[in-house]
Amino acid sequence: MDDRNFIAKVKDDGNGPITMLSHIKADGFTWEQFKPFYEDPYSMDKVYEMRIKSNKLEGETTETTSSTILVKAKMPPMVWNRSTMLLGYTKKADEAGPDSWNYEFVSSLGTEAFVRKYKKEIGGDVLGFTHLNMIMWRQYDGGIELQQIAQFDMKGWIPMVI
Repeated sequence: MDDRNFIAKVKDDGNGPITMLSHIKADGFTWEQFKPFYEDPYSMDKVYEMRIKSNKLEGETTETTSSTILVKAKMPPMVWNRSTMLLGYTKKADEAGPDSWNYEFVSSLGTEAFVRKYKKEIGGDVLGFTHLNMIMWRQYDGGIELQQIAQFDMKGWIPMVI
């Protein structure tokens, strides 16, 4: 990938929410390669052995949401594990093309009842908070383009070496 096809900015003052912006234009990345993520954005942690596991809570949607997700992060020794409850909002393009953006937006806003309901699954984890995480993607002739903006607060102490 050409270095000019990737831009990322992070704001982290070490005292609260972290804000990230990114733009990726992946020349040569095919629709067939991207399709599993398009169909289920939360499945990627099942493909890769990641410390972060997303559990889509079946049947737990609201009038305006498309999904409810409990994200659990297994942290290294001496750092508390993290959980985050998210409500998802999805908009998929009707057809592929350069002006057909797909959106997946998640936020912890409005998850209080789900946090209470899934208290046992959260256990002793520190409860993080995602203000917003929006990823949008589209096909273009020759690849896939992605843009993301996220603001989250993992709460508590996490050493910079992680």
